[in-house]
Amino acid sequence: MLDPILVEPAAHIGVSEAAALVREHFGLAGVIHPLAGERDANFCLRLHHGERVVVKFAHPLEPYDVSDLQSRALLHLERTAPDLPLPRMRWPLAGVAPQVTVTPGAGPPRQLRVYSYLSGTPAVGPVETSFQWRLGKLAAHIDRALGDFAHAADGRSIDWDLRRLPEACEPVERTPEIAHVVDAYDRIGRAALAALPDQVVHNDLNPHNVLVDNPARSRITGILDFGDLVRAPRAIELATAAAYQIHDRTRGWQDVTAMARGYHAAYPLSRDELRLVPVLIAMRAALSVAINRDAVRAGRDNSDYLMRNVTRAASALETLARLDLERAGDEFAEAVIAR
Repeated sequence: MLDPILVEPAAHIGVSEAAALVREHFGLAGVIHPLAGERDANFCLRLHHGERVVVKFAHPLEPYDVSDLQSRALLHLERTAPDLPLPRMRWPLAGVAPQVTVTPGAGPPRQLRVYSYLSGTPAVGPVETSFQWRLGKLAAHIDRALGDFAHAADGRSIDWDLRRLPEACEPVERTPEIAHVVDAYDRIGRAALAALPDQVVHNDLNPHNVLVDNPARSRITGILDFGDLVRAPRAIELATAAAYQIHDRTRGWQDVTAMARGYHAAYPLSRDELRLVPVLIAMRAALSVAINRDAVRAGRDNSDYLMRNVTRAASALETLARLDLERAGDEFAEAVIAR
C-alpha cells in the first residue's frame, strides 16, 4: 500500500494566504504565484527589488523531521559545496530552525520553507550525450558533498526507495514486464544491494528536477526537489537519473553509459556497484509506472503532473524487460570502467 502522502491531496492554500504567511514568518513581500508540485503547495515570490524565491508549504502528512532532513541537507551542501547550482535556504525571522510550522486557515499544520529560485528550463526532451556526462558528474559532486551528512530521518522508509519495489507493486496489476523486474531484483539485486555501502543521496534526478540554460543546454543551472532524500547505495542515485534516458531506443544505453562515466570520473563506483545499475534502472522504471498509476487511480487532483513521466517509464520498462539484466550489468560495468 502506498504511503498516504502520495495519494492524499494536500489542503489547498490560496495565494493571498501564502503571501501573508511568508510575510509574517520570513519578512518577505512581493508578487506571488503558484508553481506545480507533486505533493507540496509551491509558490514563486518575486520580491520588490526583483529577486525571486520559492515558497514551499509541505504536505500536511510530511513529518517535521522529514522537512528538517531536506533543509539540513541543503544547508550542509551550501557549506561543503557552495559552487554547486542548488537552492539556498532562507531562514525565518525567528531563526531557530530553517523551517517554521504554520496552520493555514482551518487546515492542519504544515512546514513552511523558503529558498532561492533557480532559473532555467527543465531538461525534458532530447539532449546531447555530452550533457549526460555533465549530469553524471554533477550528481557525483552532490553525492560526494553529502558523503558525511547524517540526519535522524535519513533512514526513513519511502515508496520511492528502489529497494521497496516489491511492496510498491502490490496494489497494481503486476504486468509481465513488472514481474520480470521484480524477479530480477530478487535474484541478483536484493542481496547485492544490502552488501554495498550507503549514504544520503538525492534520489530523484529526473529531467524535471534538472534545469538547463535554454536553448543551447550547454550548462546545468540547477538541481531541484530534495523531497526524496534517502540513505541508500550510490548505485541507486545513478540508476534513478539514468532510468529516464532508456526510452530513447536508438541511443539510450549510450546516454546512460556517458552519464555513468561522468559520475565515475568524479566519485568512482566499484565494479559491484556498476554491475547493479541496469537492474536498478529497470526497477526505477517499474516503480515510476506502479506508483504514479496507483496515485492517479486514487484520485489525486494533480494527475497530469503525476503522469508526465509514466509514458517514458513504460517505454523504458518495455525495453528493459527484454534483457538479461545480469548479463547487461556485467557488460555495463566493463564499458564504464574500461573508458
